[in-house]
Amino acid sequence: MDPNVTRFLEMMAAERGASANTIASYAGDLAEFGGFAGPRGIMSACKADIRRWLASLEARGISAKSQARKLSALEGFFLFALSEGKISENPASGIFPPRIGKSLPKYLSRAEIEKIIAAARDSLRLDFMLELLYATGLRVSELVSLPSSAIIKNEMVEVIGKGGKERRVPLNAAAIEKMRRYASVGKGGSKYLFPGAGATGHLTRGAFFKQLKDAALRAGIDPARVSPHVFRHS
Repeated sequence: MDPNVTRFLEMMAAERGASANTIASYAGDLAEFGGFAGPRGIMSACKADIRRWLASLEARGISAKSQARKLSALEGFFLFALSEGKISENPASGIFPPRIGKSLPKYLSRAEIEKIIAAARDSLRLDFMLELLYATGLRVSELVSLPSSAIIKNEMVEVIGKGGKERRVPLNAAAIEKMRRYASVGKGGSKYLFPGAGATGHLTRGAFFKQLKDAALRAGIDPARVSPHVFRHS
């Protein structure tokens, strides 16, 4: 390894507190580019070398995200070499990584959602929770920690979300019907709508996640495709 690269990695660890994984990742990326640069070595690289390297990464099917990470490692190294007076200009300056496309959210069809909810009907609580999740798009952390007072008279649910922000979400007819059936069995005086035996006093995210996966399995739908967040997107 080029001694300048070694000094850069030592600086990253000592002065910036980079983790061992980050150091290993940077070392691998810089060694890879050094091999691509050939006999001239990394210190003699120019913009054309970097552009050819990025083109070779794309040709090999390396993702845009990984290309961006590799270019970041290279730019960081050249900035360090520039500050040390080892080079007169940063050859990575002005070279931009490929645009990282946003992946579409995963979701289930209405028919699949209905099958999962139907598979949960032997449990009043789970049946209501799934209907509520689908009707409102609540986050799972919001759902499991709803207080008993969350359902207000005009058939809306009052939610305290991120940053303590309060919002009210209307319930649809199916959720209202199941809410009434669930309310008729009582909750043993708990302050939570969905009480649990754990330290929080309410059903945990993990317990709900497992119950949702079990319902998906009973519905004949791959549990790997199902999560509270997928319900939210659906």
